[in-house]
Amino acid sequence: MHVKLALLADYANVTNDGKLNILGVFDRVFVAALPAVLPQMQLVLRFGAEYAERDRPQHVEITLDDPDGRRLIALAADVMVHGASPGQSMTSDQILTLGNLRLERPGGHTFNIFINNHLVHHLTMEVEILPTTEQPRLPGT
Repeated sequence: MHVKLALLADYANVTNDGKLNILGVFDRVFVAALPAVLPQMQLVLRFGAEYAERDRPQHVEITLDDPDGRRLIALAADVMVHGASPGQSMTSDQILTLGNLRLERPGGHTFNIFINNHLVHHLTMEVEILPTTEQPRLPGT
């Protein structure tokens, strides 16, 4: 199994007929000050697998590390891809909703994706502080 697609979005879903819909793709967030809390975002993953991997659980772990290497999130689950005929590849879409993520540092926050304990993909989200704009001052103030 491998990662075919990994991205961050405001919202995503999969329709009944298997279409993956994605809205608001981003790799950078702007905050007024730190610490800050992101109310909601979604990590969208599409895994690809070959016919020989069907119906075999693959251990997937996703971690999020801040720029100092501090672990903010660690999630793990077994993913199994079903279907296909010999010679056909398969996909499995996974959408993880992350809510109230507390950010304390500016810079690159890295999502690491492991399959069967091997790092197979990483995705970086930059956190930037919005510049403050000073109001014009009257002389003497």
